[in-house]
Amino acid sequence: MHSVQSGSSPSHSHSTAGNSPTGSETSASKRHTFTHLTYSRHHLIDIGKETIKIAENGEYTNDKGEVVHIKKDLDWAGDNCIHYSHEFDFDEAMKKFEEELSKHGNVEKIQ
Repeated sequence: MHSVQSGSSPSHSHSTAGNSPTGSETSASKRHTFTHLTYSRHHLIDIGKETIKIAENGEYTNDKGEVVHIKKDLDWAGDNCIHYSHEFDFDEAMKKFEEELSKHGNVEKIQ
């Protein structure tokens, strides 16, 4: 875990390149940025890894110590997943869906 020394700014700490005539350019290899975003990124990576392990195992242990089995639900979700290309027009699909509903007597508009 990264720590920030007391009195130092956690947002944009960096070293200036000594070879620069103006002294204002930064060297990517010397730049150190410790922000809340950096910490959050590491935390989110850990959560992502844990999520992958849960999906692979098909179960996890909750805060009460109970094993929660999710394999059947994950399998169902994968089997019933639909891939939409980036060209798919959801507005047009909803219009067609609403037209089909109205043909069968259900005229409620979906929002």
